[in-house]
Amino acid sequence: MECGMEGCDRKAQYPNLQLCDPCYRKVRRAEAAERSGNPSHRPAKWSARDLEYAKMLLEDGASYRETSRSSCVPRTTLREKLPGHGWTLEEGGEFALGFMRTPKLYTMQKEIGLLKDGD
Repeated sequence: MECGMEGCDRKAQYPNLQLCDPCYRKVRRAEAAERSGNPSHRPAKWSARDLEYAKMLLEDGASYRETSRSSCVPRTTLREKLPGHGWTLEEGGEFALGFMRTPKLYTMQKEIGLLKDGD
């Protein structure tokens, strides 16, 4: 007996359902996602309360990284749900450039040989 899914030519491993194993798993995942209301069916490891705490930390001036560590909400989720609290690429570049040009760091780089005499 062949699998009943359209486009599948495997042998059905679940005869009563007329499905092969990969198609059966696909159907089960779709059913679970429909029940949970979440398309990827990954339950969130954080709650709305955690997100509120994270919002409070960000408004208080904490970075996304620090907020993520404190609230257990992933950084990517924080950036998606609470945008506008981090640095832009331009701001980050300006900070890095300014940091690299501090006299003390410049001297240290010369001492350990990272910079040549012409730099």
